[in-house]
Amino acid sequence: MNFYRFTERAQEAIARSQEILLRYRHSQLDVEHIMLALLEMSGSVVTHILEHLGWTPTT
Repeated sequence: MNFYRFTERAQEAIARSQEILLRYRHSQLDVEHIMLALLEMSGSVVTHILEHLGWTPTT
């Protein structure tokens, strides 16, 4: 899979998910890492959708 064909935001999400993988010292990149990366990205479409559904982010 050629990640350079992804949009800049998608590349950023993958890079952040890899940082999360290292932060928690996990050995395998999973969907949970990508989801957390998307939730941590400011202005991501994921957070907009979840907020529209009534989700309130907690810090």
